[in-house]
Amino acid sequence: MGNCNLHSWLSSEGFCSFQKPRQDSQRQTSMAGCWCEDRGGAVSRRMSREGEAQSSTALCEPWEGRARRLEESRESQDSRKMTPWKPEKASRSRTLSLISVQGSSELQGHAPRPMQLPPRSEEAPRSCAPWCAVQEPNGDFASAKELREKPRRPSPSRAEGQGVTEVEPQRGCLMRCVWAIAQQPETKVLLPLYWYRRRCQMACALFVAVFFAAVGGVLFFASRTVHEVIVPYTKNDAEKVFSLEQDIDGDVLVYYDLPQVNMNQRGFIESKDSRVVTTFGSRVVCEASDTKDWARLRRAGDPSFLARIEAVPTADLAPCGLVALSMFTDSFVFYKSLSDSSDSWEKLEADESDVALPADATAYQKKIHGPSSGWSGLEIGGANSWLTPGSFYEHWKVWYRTPASPHVRNLWAVIRGGLSKGVYKVSFSENSPIWEDWGVPEKLIVISGKHSLGNKGALRCLGTVCLCLAGAEVLCVLLFAAFMPVRSTSSAGSYKLLHSIFLIQRSSIEQGLYQRLKKDLLRRMRRKKRELDVKEKLRLLQGAMDEYDSQVRDLQPFFVSNPERDRAERRLSELQWGIGDTPEAKEMQSRWKMEKMRRAPQRQSKGISVSLSPGLRLMFRPPGFGNFQVYSRRQVGPMHNPNEVSVAMFNDGKVMDVYNKKPSPPLIKFQPTVGIDISTG
Repeated sequence: MGNCNLHSWLSSEGFCSFQKPRQDSQRQTSMAGCWCEDRGGAVSRRMSREGEAQSSTALCEPWEGRARRLEESRESQDSRKMTPWKPEKASRSRTLSLISVQGSSELQGHAPRPMQLPPRSEEAPRSCAPWCAVQEPNGDFASAKELREKPRRPSPSRAEGQGVTEVEPQRGCLMRCVWAIAQQPETKVLLPLYWYRRRCQMACALFVAVFFAAVGGVLFFASRTVHEVIVPYTKNDAEKVFSLEQDIDGDVLVYYDLPQVNMNQRGFIESKDSRVVTTFGSRVVCEASDTKDWARLRRAGDPSFLARIEAVPTADLAPCGLVALSMFTDSFVFYKSLSDSSDSWEKLEADESDVALPADATAYQKKIHGPSSGWSGLEIGGANSWLTPGSFYEHWKVWYRTPASPHVRNLWAVIRGGLSKGVYKVSFSENSPIWEDWGVPEKLIVISGKHSLGNKGALRCLGTVCLCLAGAEVLCVLLFAAFMPVRSTSSAGSYKLLHSIFLIQRSSIEQGLYQRLKKDLLRRMRRKKRELDVKEKLRLLQGAMDEYDSQVRDLQPFFVSNPERDRAERRLSELQWGIGDTPEAKEMQSRWKMEKMRRAPQRQSKGISVSLSPGLRLMFRPPGFGNFQVYSRRQVGPMHNPNEVSVAMFNDGKVMDVYNKKPSPPLIKFQPTVGIDISTG
């Protein structure tokens, strides 16, 4: 037997019941056992239109069954074969029609009886059992599944015989967005649960570990193929001789390397010329580095750099900032030895024209302009700059990109065609001594081959990261293997595991009944507005224990003899005896006490009664001329004898206090008060 709430317009006296079909081998009679019954179960009603012929069309879908079910259930004899009644469009009323197809002969000869239901709005929601069909306002029939798939709309309800429309509140644009974000989306991962098991996770972690280990090995092997030569020098060196142990094919990259310069600090990075760069979320300002005087002070020991600054005819320093003033200006010339005696050298061509990133040309295109008439240098924002076009400008663009680490390595030039094995020499056409004054121990020249994956340091760094990830995955595999549960093959191990599962389930049942009993006790106290007596508490406790017994009985294995009923009964008993000590019960008791005090009439004493109400007044009088005043007063204490507390502020501190004969009133004035209430009975 099932219930079916056809629509909110269905009368509150009835509900739709259905009789499940059963097959009989002897009698192959099918019937539709759907009828409408009163909620009280007194009588069964048939609904159809009077005067119409019986038809096989039904609102409830027919199923195969036997008629013996109807014959055995005599309480449903009023279910008869009926014809559907199609309401007229003008009345907008609805009628539920039920029918039995090839039913028992007892159903014949009964006159159909219509039952008119209240008018229903077209916007009512549709809710029905899957096997029930409902007649639409246009006369068509639709199944419950089709009705559920249609858009749901706010439904009108009927309260106390009058039509009261309860419409779902409309959400605004912002609330609709919040509601859409708050909904848990349907998962897009369609992997089976097997992939989340321990063994599968171990296999995945092992595969990832092998993959990262292989990638790290490849990167380390690639770094070994990149030949790199480091040439250190100081401010006192005019040239340096070095040798290559093997040939370097392809283009050769020449870097300058400055260790321990700490150029990644925020104060240094923000010290740039705002006419050249603009940043998002931070500022650029030339503080203490915007004039030639600051340049002479900061690079006092570098005459070649100061000569570039002094060559500018104007007093403006462009570009300004610490980044520009600390530019690396050393230049190198490379030579190759033509003989073993190193007496003859051949000059090598180093290309310095294409060392900056391609994006730098676009970034400075509209801010830094070429030479104009009367000045051979560049112009920044209409001012003459100490930057000169050519390789020096390219080196400045490379330097203006500050590194993220305290170690600086920038590209200086590219030697095309590669270098062969032999002896080489580098001559310093400009060697700035300022770096040793700034704490740099030595400057380095790095000559390295070119690789498609990057330079030697980058390959080693990425290889180290990959090997660390591989080690982390191997650690995960070991942890999965260490905590792998061991399956017990013996019956004792299986019984122990089942017993543990039963105890966990029993504990969950006990906790659920504990919470439900607590809610029932508090709800009963809230409804009765008093503490429950012993009989009421014991009745609720007995109901909870009966529910515990029924649920545990279904879960208890045959080999478990103790369902721990005593423990659950002791815990629930402690709850029902101590329910008055819970915070919720204490809050209700205090509220009942206050309500009782408010409802209780105040006793009138005979004769004369005197009531004292102490109070407090606090006033702040800051300096001023009395043009601002704030005053607050509040009554505290019992309602029949309240006390008054007043706090005020009045800015008349500069006005003479004529009452106390002082040039200014006190800053804080504290005054206790007493109110006297005298009444006669």
